[in-house]
Amino acid sequence: MICINCDTTNENAITEKTYPDASNFKKVTLNALNNDISVSDSVNIDLFVTEIFECPKNAECIVPDRIYLSESLTMRDTLVLFANMPSQFNLNAQYLFSVDVRVLEEDNSKVLSLLGYSDLN
Repeated sequence: MICINCDTTNENAITEKTYPDASNFKKVTLNALNNDISVSDSVNIDLFVTEIFECPKNAECIVPDRIYLSESLTMRDTLVLFANMPSQFNLNAQYLFSVDVRVLEEDNSKVLSLLGYSDLN
């Protein structure tokens, strides 16, 4: 089975946390993350999980497992963050995420890596 866009919406939630707690990095907004960070850095950002996409077991998915994040449940601006075992997150829950921001010299685009998180609920 090949899955192009799998959505488990946390049906079989995994309670095991696979990332450490959020670190003590400076806290930024989604706007600042997108527009103000021009050098590679590690930051914290407070966001809600608005969508969860995880490839089912025994399937080959084209798009990596990921979560969609927003500063509120009603905002349309979202951040896509690739994550191992996204089912460890709860839909519509608020978390403090620690992310590594790598700014690529070629085009100043940003590559984000999840370093840790803490549940804010």
